[in-house]
Amino acid sequence: MSVFRARCPFFFSETRVTSCCENVSWPVRELTTIDSSVAPSILPLTVREPVMIRTSVPVVSALTVFLLAALVWAATVAPSKRRTAAMRQVRRFMAKNHSTSVRSTMIDMKTMLLWLLPLAAFAQQPTVHFENLKQLTQGGSNGESYWSPDSKRIIFQSTRDGRTCDQQYIMNADGSNQHMVSTGKGVTTCGYFTSDNKHIIYASTHEGGEACPMPPDRSKGYVWAVYPTFDIYLATDAGKIVKKLTDTTGYDAEGTVNFKTKKIIYTSLASGDLELWTMSEDGSGKKRITNAEGYDGGAVFSRDGTKMVWRAYRPDTPDKVAKYRDLLKENLTTPMKMEVHIANADGSSAQQITNFGCASFAPTFTPDGKKILFASNKNKCDSSYFDLFLMNLDGSGLEQVTDYGKFTSFPEFSPNGKYLIFASSYQSKGNYEFNIFRADWKP
Repeated sequence: MSVFRARCPFFFSETRVTSCCENVSWPVRELTTIDSSVAPSILPLTVREPVMIRTSVPVVSALTVFLLAALVWAATVAPSKRRTAAMRQVRRFMAKNHSTSVRSTMIDMKTMLLWLLPLAAFAQQPTVHFENLKQLTQGGSNGESYWSPDSKRIIFQSTRDGRTCDQQYIMNADGSNQHMVSTGKGVTTCGYFTSDNKHIIYASTHEGGEACPMPPDRSKGYVWAVYPTFDIYLATDAGKIVKKLTDTTGYDAEGTVNFKTKKIIYTSLASGDLELWTMSEDGSGKKRITNAEGYDGGAVFSRDGTKMVWRAYRPDTPDKVAKYRDLLKENLTTPMKMEVHIANADGSSAQQITNFGCASFAPTFTPDGKKILFASNKNKCDSSYFDLFLMNLDGSGLEQVTDYGKFTSFPEFSPNGKYLIFASSYQSKGNYEFNIFRADWKP
């Protein structure tokens, strides 16, 4: 059974300048002899021997061509944050190089290569967004970690203490004082703090039975159960349930809270399809805000409460629509083809901003609201190899943030903007080990 059912049905899927300088000839302008005593070692062996090279222009022109090529590289290959420095170095070298002698030209070319090659490696290094990475949990299956409003605590779900499915836990921001805050019955998912920093919400099946629900029937392929006994509950941060916030037939889960507007956004089957809804923190004012056939889930608001981002699956052929509907009748869905969508907070002006044909999910806004961080297996579709990616709000400017070669997902920034937490199998000791990590975030 997947331990991160509502947001991540993917944890347990099966994965599976060389050149030759001899016989170089152009229309003759001058004849130059290169003595082996001055030929730099970077040249091929054939050039280190005395050889006659015919050129139609002075040898310095070859260097100029080389430098122009380097300038093109600096302008096109180097990442934007490194590009200015790279171009400045190339121009500076070109400005001071006026030598026309073969000896000085060759020495200058060697010097140029010596600093250009490290510069090329430096310029192509990805921007480092993490510092002081710290593992907060030690073993077991941990995921879906989210911050308290004061950035001092974290709520997360975990399968531990001899249990076979997820319960909700709270810990301090440094990983200390981990303790369970759900009932210990059924299965839970998607815990989140409310705006007063004294309460939490989470989805649970405990009213439908104390045991973990039966896992989905995998004879139908890689499917994910949307248990009809999932409802969303409001509880104190000590674990006492205060109120049941949803009470409709079918799946209600995946709730997150905007601390500014005090609104909850969640996924519900109340309409007969898996759509996004909003409600107040006390469960009042429920409103459906998406209306497109297919699964909509894993939604979060921007910090100012004006936008939302989520994952969605849109069956786009009659066969896919029929399969989606048939599975939904059995409280199942297929999670491996999802794209990231963005809209205004009321659901208007919705647009799809990824198109990888893979599974992209767990999106969240950066602290300044200008970019989206999300998880995707776009580098290896239909696998459990997920990494974090950063993009602009329109989907442009895609940048890979992690490259751990395993599962990494569920990123969330602390309200104070200083930290990022995420779940990952990085440095795990077993196939089913996923831990919570915290890092200093560098935009």
